[in-house]
Amino acid sequence: MLKSKVLRGNKTINHHIYSSLWSSVKSEINTLNDNCGWIIGNGENINFWFPILRQIVTQVTIPRVPKEDKLIWIGCSSGELTLKEAFKFKYGTGQNLQWAKEVWCTNIPPSKSLMTWRLIHNKLPTDDNLLLIGCNLPSMCSSCQSFTENTFHLFFECSFATQMWNWLASLINKHLQFNSSHDIWSILNYGWSPQCRIVIKACIINLINVILYRRNQIRFQDKVINCNTAINIIISKVSLSGNLTTKSAAVNMQEFIIMKSCKVNIRPPKAPAIKEVIWTPPMHSWIKINTDGAAIKKPTRAAAGGIFRNSDGIC
Repeated sequence: MLKSKVLRGNKTINHHIYSSLWSSVKSEINTLNDNCGWIIGNGENINFWFPILRQIVTQVTIPRVPKEDKLIWIGCSSGELTLKEAFKFKYGTGQNLQWAKEVWCTNIPPSKSLMTWRLIHNKLPTDDNLLLIGCNLPSMCSSCQSFTENTFHLFFECSFATQMWNWLASLINKHLQFNSSHDIWSILNYGWSPQCRIVIKACIINLINVILYRRNQIRFQDKVINCNTAINIIISKVSLSGNLTTKSAAVNMQEFIIMKSCKVNIRPPKAPAIKEVIWTPPMHSWIKINTDGAAIKKPTRAAAGGIFRNSDGIC
């Protein structure tokens, strides 16, 4: 619809039309023209002889079969000007930050992830950041009431924050030490299964939210949330994320403890096939042994297993 209004052949109109979209687009027309070229086809849309012949004659191959002329974007190999290519041309390629993929997750509410995103960018309204924008006020950490408040102290050095991170460290049985807010993602680098990884990521994000929530409750509502209450809030949020995910867990006792502590139902990996077998118990005081094995293609790819049960069916 816009093309029918503003294009006359291959040229754009010079007069004004009422369109907020065209008002923005027309400022980029010169940029488009400077970065577009033609693939020569049948010559019906462009004048082959109009450009400087010396510059193009060594670069152009005229096809033997009739083909339509095609306008292409010279900045990419496909010649298509996609939204992605336009964004890269205008703003360049950004930094490839691993945490940018970690902070956003379909099983964790975006509002929770946004708080962590703001923490990493140091954009939370802590006293030190408020001072930078001209808010001069006496500063004291509302959580511990012992130090001036800055972002790193509030989330990593305050006595309450330390207790929260110690709880997470004991849960995953790892030693945690942070020198910057980016270090929190190192917790995920321990080869967790997909479901357990979601659970631990949810723990990190909700822990950060609880620290700021407690600080705001003390400062603005004069309410103090103790550690046990804060942990229960985290577990309730993590339980929701862990149970929503469709990712599977590993057969691992450590991960079993982590997820059960967070009230998450474990999703075992899908078996290739499950068959019902009728089992008859042995005589009283006897133990029955059932074994089976399998090999796939090569003898080296084989496995076997067995199970021992008494007359009551107890393994």
